[in-house]
Amino acid sequence: MIRSGWPYEDQFNNSRIHKPRRDLPMFEGDDVHKWFYKYNQYFDLEEIVETNKLKLTSYYLNEMALYWHRNFMRSREGQLVSWNEYVEIMCSRFRGGA
Repeated sequence: MIRSGWPYEDQFNNSRIHKPRRDLPMFEGDDVHKWFYKYNQYFDLEEIVETNKLKLTSYYLNEMALYWHRNFMRSREGQLVSWNEYVEIMCSRFRGGA
């Protein structure tokens, strides 16, 4: 492996997100619990680190869910959001509590 000499190079390479081997379902605002269940199964199987779950999930949002996500993230003004917090808030918005 060729190293660039960046001090945190290994840290970034180990947390790289790869496209899933099979297509994950898009979320448009319906059946949020079923959708999160599938994603949590995928995260467990692929050992996705906590910090990458939100980024990967946001790629599969569409329509009203994407609109909500963008507004939610803007409202956070750069504050970190934990995966559990995101799931709870999104489930509350799209069909009741987590």
